[in-house]
Amino acid sequence: MPFGIGFPLGAVLACATTFLVVVSGAASQPVLSVLALAAVIGFIAVTSTISATLATAAVAWCLHAGFVLGRLGDLELSARSAHDALVLGGVGLIASVLTSIASPAVGRRRSRTCYVRDRAGLQAAALRR
Repeated sequence: MPFGIGFPLGAVLACATTFLVVVSGAASQPVLSVLALAAVIGFIAVTSTISATLATAAVAWCLHAGFVLGRLGDLELSARSAHDALVLGGVGLIASVLTSIASPAVGRRRSRTCYVRDRAGLQAAALRR
């Protein structure tokens, strides 16, 4: 994902997902929230870095524990929220590892810019390894 917007995008998607879960009345079934947030975390894992994925998982758990399990943003710290934290964190970690195994070139391919002087002036030439 360009310009390091993986975590901000993940946070916005997690907020929107939690909002939709609460508005649709699915807050009475917390497993639906966990599944929806796991999909967001998986998407961020595929498109971004592991740090953005784990940060998104942390934000997703806070939203889940605060607005689905708890009310009005008060974090509910219970066995259920601890279990959901492990599930969301595990999804983020496993999805990131599988993504890095499936495509080892992602994240390692960076372009270098060097400047070549020619008769017309300076031109940028991108070199890839």
